[in-house]
Amino acid sequence: MNHEHTMVLESISPIGTEEWYCPVCERRLLKLSWHPDARSLVVQPGDEAAKHFLDGHLACNDDHLFDISDEQRLTPWVNQPG
Repeated sequence: MNHEHTMVLESISPIGTEEWYCPVCERRLLKLSWHPDARSLVVQPGDEAAKHFLDGHLACNDDHLFDISDEQRLTPWVNQPG
């Protein structure tokens, strides 16, 4: 079984949030380069044993699983007028 998956950039929001997904295991994450913590939030875990690569670079193993506290903290940046 291949435990190295290459993620694909699906979209970039008007505020710069990148949405990535893995076509092999359906892992999904949001890359928040504009967020004060500058981290990635895992929206759907997929195969957690696999190494996931974004643009040829290994994704952090400490990606944070998205939860309700993240939704509340990110509210000021969501749906901002463009």
